[in-house]
Amino acid sequence: MSLRRIIAATAALSFAMAAVVLSLSDRAPLAYRDARRSVMGFVGGVQDRAGVHVLHRADVPLAADQAGHLVLWFCGAVVLGLALRRRADRLVVGLGLVAGSIVLEFLQALVTSTRHLQLGDVVANAAGVSLGLVAIGMLNAVGHHRTSAL
Repeated sequence: MSLRRIIAATAALSFAMAAVVLSLSDRAPLAYRDARRSVMGFVGGVQDRAGVHVLHRADVPLAADQAGHLVLWFCGAVVLGLALRRRADRLVVGLGLVAGSIVLEFLQALVTSTRHLQLGDVVANAAGVSLGLVAIGMLNAVGHHRTSAL
């Protein structure tokens, strides 16, 4: 087995474990809420001291929960996309990630007592995967352009 395949398998397993734990844990929303409060408090304090207000909560288009979903699945698509060479492989992985995120959303209602299926989460997951694949495509295009120019 090649080093690239070992890295891809390790990345896939690590992401899958993180996604399952975050999606199916009853405590994840509380931890996320506390982390969000800490970050927003820090950012608000910096803005107050600097006398500027660059980011206001009302300016953020997604709910905090959907933003977390988007970032998680974006990272998953980027990590797995970097491990794969062929575009077709990345598209299959992207479809698999979206399907896996839907399965996890359904499992939330069955396995946890505090979480349930939310269409907004599924849309945010799919958007994160899509944006991750676009980012990988752009990185590959830039890398291909640089190597062909040499």
